[in-house]
Amino acid sequence: ALLLFLGVVGGLWFWMQRKDVPKKPRLLPPHPLVAGIRKSYSQWRAHFRAWYRATVPLHWRKASKWIVLGFIAAFILAGQFFLRRESPLALYFYDIGQGDGFLMRTREGFDVLVDGGPTGRIVEKLGRTLPFWDKTIELMILTHPHADHAVGQLAVLKRFKVERVLATGVLHTTDEYISWLQEIKRQGIPMEIARAGSTFEISNPKHQIPNKFQITNPKLEILYPSEDFSGRRVTEGKIGEGGGLNDTSIVMRLTYGATSFLLMGDATSAVEKELIKCNSSQSVISTKRPAGARGEISHGTSMQGVRSLDSARDDNWCDLHSDVLKVGHHGSKYSTSVEFLKAVQPKYAVIQSGKENRYGHPAYSTLWRLNQAGADVLRNDTDGDVVCESDGRTVSCNKK
Repeated sequence: ALLLFLGVVGGLWFWMQRKDVPKKPRLLPPHPLVAGIRKSYSQWRAHFRAWYRATVPLHWRKASKWIVLGFIAAFILAGQFFLRRESPLALYFYDIGQGDGFLMRTREGFDVLVDGGPTGRIVEKLGRTLPFWDKTIELMILTHPHADHAVGQLAVLKRFKVERVLATGVLHTTDEYISWLQEIKRQGIPMEIARAGSTFEISNPKHQIPNKFQITNPKLEILYPSEDFSGRRVTEGKIGEGGGLNDTSIVMRLTYGATSFLLMGDATSAVEKELIKCNSSQSVISTKRPAGARGEISHGTSMQGVRSLDSARDDNWCDLHSDVLKVGHHGSKYSTSVEFLKAVQPKYAVIQSGKENRYGHPAYSTLWRLNQAGADVLRNDTDGDVVCESDGRTVSCNKK
């Protein structure tokens, strides 16, 4: 409303400053009311212009248009900066076809992009989500190197500044993935290998915004893979089925205050079984989690931080219970088992799949299991973009 008002005022100002242009004679006389209004306006305008020329010096009159234009531009920029009402934490699950691609964004402007979909459409989505001056992705995560996750990231690398990349390092020789690797190498972007037990804080210390509830910054924990896939070749399954590279996917749990998000990549029921064991085991290896600096990762391979949970149990690092579940493998029948849903108990379930895709995702059996688990299901193929917002106490997911 403020920007509209300023636009109207600016337009009126420039219109009032225009030179009088001779008008064509009217065939019919105007209505008396209209004629009276025009006469009153002409008299007021003549008095105003006479006062303006007598009061304002000539050099200021010449610069007045630019001054007004500058004020309007300043107000528009201020509106963009101050009137954006962003949640402390928001996850944008984009409708980008048959593939995964979503953005985690904090109110301070720390952006984490996970996957990118099968085309460069995610660049357009990011342009609509981020302020026009924000062209930086602080962390980009590729859960696994299939084209329906990696192609969009290649487009993002060419349009945005990416500060750090997190991936599995698994060996894959498709043109799309090789181009992705080459672009990262060309730009000299640091790349980390994801391992279970790694964790980092999603925050920008230079732009901290205090919150009245004293909630700590969001933390992203890597739950899977538990082994190092870097440089290893994995045998692929049949098209549309689970296993293969899908089961090398990075599985993450994002926590903010009392809210949490479980992000499954394309992991199938085989990975879910490992996570369930991790959730119930009393002897899982964990790592110390420093309240590290922005984006710093503490790897499970650091021997100084390794300890057995028999003596020091960290109940959070393998806790699966989450408010929001990003369903694995686009909701295929090979993921989201009944046992897994009992461990997660999600309030919301988000499925990233393309409209009328050839794989039939999401599977009816998966939708039935989610319904039986009491989850509110949102799907990109039917609902479009989905946004989940958290203030650290409650979480809500809605169509954008």
